[in-house]
Amino acid sequence: MPGAKLAHQAFLYDGAEQFAEAMAPLVRAGAERGDKVLVAAKRASTEALRAELGSDGAAIELHDTLEWHPRPVHRLMAVQRTIAALPPDSRLLALGEPVWTGSAAARREWARYESTINVALADAPLRFICLYDRSELPASILGHGLGTHPEVVEGSVACPCAAFESPADFVRELDAGGRAERGRDHYDIPFSGDHHAFRGLLAGLAIECGMSADRAEELVLATNEVVTNSVIHGAPPIVARCWVADGDFVCEVSDGGPGVADPFAGWTLPAPGAPGGWGLAVARRICDALEVAGGGHDGSRVRLYVALDSEVALEASTAA
Repeated sequence: MPGAKLAHQAFLYDGAEQFAEAMAPLVRAGAERGDKVLVAAKRASTEALRAELGSDGAAIELHDTLEWHPRPVHRLMAVQRTIAALPPDSRLLALGEPVWTGSAAARREWARYESTINVALADAPLRFICLYDRSELPASILGHGLGTHPEVVEGSVACPCAAFESPADFVRELDAGGRAERGRDHYDIPFSGDHHAFRGLLAGLAIECGMSADRAEELVLATNEVVTNSVIHGAPPIVARCWVADGDFVCEVSDGGPGVADPFAGWTLPAPGAPGGWGLAVARRICDALEVAGGGHDGSRVRLYVALDSEVALEASTAA
């Protein structure tokens, strides 16, 4: 087992049976050491692992990845809560499989999550093995897996990953790639200082585009947080540009300020009582994806994505 801090590793496998054969010895060893063992993987993989473990799997927490906190920021928070509940001097062995479905923006958010783990959980007593099924995933996502993990698991041995990228650089590149996708048919909502009028226009537009009223209310909350940040930290003009693409309602809030310098903004919650830092944290927990940019002649831009077919996304457990 690695040392007291985070060991973040990718495991590329071919099908459920190979996954179970390779991971069962690691899971058994972790349980024998007294580690908390948590697995969130495809149903076929968890069933194969359960069969491989037999009676040894009784103490293992197994989840279908499509059901266990299936949005990136909520899963990160769930892992953080699990770590916070560990007994003193114990560790967590987690096997996690991202959910590579939905729009391109949703898939980028999962890749962003994988890279952010290196920063958000850097000091955690955690071995986090992230799972990538080569028999199903395209080369681009397998590339994300290698780019976001300092190590790869080969057999039962962890080896350095030569393709690993600096998390800050990786996230900025993802954000830049998303910003290249601009909607041709869009609707602009300039912000003149009247929050009530702005919220009404945005909600009406989202509902007109097919979003449920409840989900539109959440989008308005998230966007209003971003607009408020622009009022406090940015500069006029403040505009929300909206369009529909790839099944998402997209709302890009821009202003003339310097933008958000921290590429990991909003992934973790501020400390209780902190005066700032809540706006992007709230927005990221509501939206299906969020991308930030700032600086240069283009000003500040925060892009919010909400899938038009998604249900209400706020969880009751958003307090870490």
